[in-house]
Amino acid sequence: IVCWADCQECGALAVNEVSWITDFSAAPNPVRDGQLILKANLQTVMTYTVIISDLTGKTLIETTGSASVIDERIDVSSLKEGYYLVNIASSEGRAAERILILNQ
Repeated sequence: IVCWADCQECGALAVNEVSWITDFSAAPNPVRDGQLILKANLQTVMTYTVIISDLTGKTLIETTGSASVIDERIDVSSLKEGYYLVNIASSEGRAAERILILNQ
């Protein structure tokens, strides 16, 4: 799911095709071991922010980086069971994936 940077914090309800990010994946989904692997290819080297939020939009985890390829392991073991949004934001826009966390 992809939202433009100027859209409201809508929980990624709108879908638009963009070219600045490709091959965005958040895996495994569902997360069972507390570790989320985030991958994406960016159009060029750029500064980005990864935001994991609950479905109300509350930010729970936030990281930043600068690269053309994102390959991050994020510890989500502190989050309760449920659905969350994983957003990658940059000056070019925002992309989001919904994940499910299941505690083992």
